[in-house]
Amino acid sequence: MKYHNLRVLLVDDNEINNFMTKHMLEEYGVEVDIALSGEEGLLLYNKNSYDIVFMDYMLPGMNGIE
Repeated sequence: MKYHNLRVLLVDDNEINNFMTKHMLEEYGVEVDIALSGEEGLLLYNKNSYDIVFMDYMLPGMNGIE
């Protein structure tokens, strides 16, 4: 099953998690943007339209709960 036109924002400071998750989602046709911090994620979120945001809740600085 392919999910064309689905756009996801992945916010995580773990680059291995980012690589693996992005790779898995792209196999289903999902477009993935990555932010390494909560602040960077907020900037991307305000500039773009996303269908889903996956955010680590234990980020340093601004975390997923905030």
